Order: sequence, then C-alpha cells, then structure tokens
Amino acid sequence: MSTPDRLAELQRQRALVQQHLAQLDREIAAESAAAALYTDIPAPTPAVAPLPPLAPTPIADADAEAILNQYRSEEISLKTDVRKGCMLYAAVGLALMIISVFGLYFLLRH
Repeated sequence: MSTPDRLAELQRQRALVQQHLAQLDREIAAESAAAALYTDIPAPTPAVAPLPPLAPTPIADADAEAILNQYRSEEISLKTDVRKGCMLYAAVGLALMIISVFGLYFLLRH
C-alpha cells in the first residue's frame, strides 16, 4: 500500500471513529436526561409496615432433617451406581456396534 493510500485510509478510519464517538455522546446525553426524570420520582412508601421474618422453629427443623435423612444415600454407593451405569451404557453400545457389523457383513456378503 502506498503512502497516499495509507494516509487516506487512516483519515477515513479517524472520521468513522469521530462519528461513532459523536453518536455515543448523543446516546449518553439522552440516557442522562431520562435518568434525571426517574430520579425525581419519590420512592413509594408502604401503607403497612412489613412483618418481621419468622424465626425457624426447632420442630420444623427436626421434621426437615427427618425427611432429608429418609432420601439421603451414601456417597460411595452413588459413585458405584454411576460407574455401573456408565459401564452398562458402554457394554450396550459395544454390543449394538458388534451386532450391526455382523448384520452388515451377512447382508452385504451375498
């Protein structure tokens, strides 16, 4: 690229960047004006005072623990179940692949 071409390209890019900055300035000004409108509006006040949060009761905690313990399983059994499931899927996939290869062999042999 020759020097005049490069200079023209750089000037074109600078003009594009200036246009983009001018657009950003216009959008910032518009958003600032809109934000000023919203800050002048007072926050609504509740008609009734909010209720204080309820403290958890020991009975509810005990019931929750009993329900959780009923469905809780050991971590070791979970790992072995997942491992068995993966092995089962791998074995089924391998069996299907072997059956399909033999099926294609017998089908295309004749």
